[in-house]
Amino acid sequence: MIRAVILIGAVALAVVFYQSAFGKPARLRYRLTVLIETPYGPATGSAVQEIELRTPSTSMMPIDGGRSKQTGDALLLRVDGKNYFMPLTTCASLVDDAIRSNKVEPAEARFQGNNAETLRVFARSKGRAVIEDGARWMKLPSRSIWLTRFADERDFRTSQSFRLGDPPFAWSLRSVTVETVDEPITRQTIERLPWLKTLTAAEVKAAPRYNGYTIGEIKVLSDLFKGK
Repeated sequence: MIRAVILIGAVALAVVFYQSAFGKPARLRYRLTVLIETPYGPATGSAVQEIELRTPSTSMMPIDGGRSKQTGDALLLRVDGKNYFMPLTTCASLVDDAIRSNKVEPAEARFQGNNAETLRVFARSKGRAVIEDGARWMKLPSRSIWLTRFADERDFRTSQSFRLGDPPFAWSLRSVTVETVDEPITRQTIERLPWLKTLTAAEVKAAPRYNGYTIGEIKVLSDLFKGK
């Protein structure tokens, strides 16, 4: 009995310590919409995703750099009849920058000094944030906008990743919009790449193309990826 009481007390202290160290989790469900300029004309894509963040209250790290969990699929863009997937990590970076911008409505939804509280306030205020001058903004050296496509969407070994602005993909980001929503998470990527739910890390590593990076390209396309 005494041991049970001690164990319960230890667990309770651990929970209190964890919450004091990392704060209470903050959760934001949002619709991310991006507009990209390409030689084939403008391309737009939208996805409903969710991020849960637990990070020290003094942290100033980007939301994708703290203790975070992303739920959802990569944002899908269709250009010249081909599908391009914007990874969850890139999406989180865009959300982070958007909610820190000066074009956030309402005013009370703006950056609060730490990421967890910013997410809470942004969600509670039904916030909306916009980056309009995307082409100028993405020139900052601290940011890379990645996209992934598959020469054959039935075969993960045909994945190709590239950054906006790198030859031959001289595309530019025009705008980013983040809106708080209460809608189901979209699954456009899983619909097109259903094998993400069954593919294992061992299968990826056993593939001839495996070079240590393929698994990194794939696991950020959906939280439903089995092999992560």
